[in-house]
Amino acid sequence: MFLIDMVTAIESMQIPAGLTSKLLLEKSENGIPEFVYEEICDFCGHSWEGGLAKWLI
Repeated sequence: MFLIDMVTAIESMQIPAGLTSKLLLEKSENGIPEFVYEEICDFCGHSWEGGLAKWLI
């Protein structure tokens, strides 16, 4: 299970308000990694297409 609410790896990283693990699960077919990445990118205003997708997958 993907738990964005428990991310602590980078102290200075700010998770955008409203972006929760529940929201990601609802919008990513229960946490399919590629769909989770796409939702995070969309939520943060970044394009999932191209280099970012290749880097994350």
